[in-house]
Amino acid sequence: MVQAQRIWVKGREFSVERLLGNAYPGDAKRYVGGAMGIFRLAPQDYHRFHIPVDGTMLEPKLIDGEYYTVNPMAIRSALDVYGENVRVVVPIDSPKHGRVMVICVGAMMVGSTVITRKTGEQVKRAEELGYFKFGGSTLLLLFEPGKMLFDDDLVDNSNGALETLVRVGMSIGHSPNEAPHMPDMRKENPSMAEKQDAKRRIEGSFAPSTRAMPSAANMQ
Repeated sequence: MVQAQRIWVKGREFSVERLLGNAYPGDAKRYVGGAMGIFRLAPQDYHRFHIPVDGTMLEPKLIDGEYYTVNPMAIRSALDVYGENVRVVVPIDSPKHGRVMVICVGAMMVGSTVITRKTGEQVKRAEELGYFKFGGSTLLLLFEPGKMLFDDDLVDNSNGALETLVRVGMSIGHSPNEAPHMPDMRKENPSMAEKQDAKRRIEGSFAPSTRAMPSAANMQ
């Protein structure tokens, strides 16, 4: 959290208290010394967002505000963009990660933020949580201390003030008591089952399976 504020969030008045506003003011103390992830969506990006952890979703709460741009220059200015822009705060109580706060920040040209899940629902990682209606916008994730380790490549890039392109389904971190995700390595002679599994992961679960063509000897 401190590192994020030193490199990325230069707003003079930025704080977790201001970020959570009057939505969940009593929870700000949970995140002292915790971890924060910032995910900026440009207008051309995919604008649906997904559940980060398994757990129970609590009530989404709207905080009215401005629609300042969320580009890196604005975030590094003295303006507290995240504490002043309109936003929806969505807590998720996770058995493994504690209470995770998802803050959906509206920005320039965003008409509204739509949450597609209901209060009290049991949610699972990667399921849809909601979407922004056009424009640039940002998601912030807050984790309690000791509950989340971001992947090394993200940390290294962030320390150098570099944004990292993240796509849906990519690893961003892990619980401290679990090993980090290791990317698939190219295999010399993958089996048909491994090829099928890779095809499903790349093209989606509804991708048609590849069937072997009959040999000439079997054709009538």
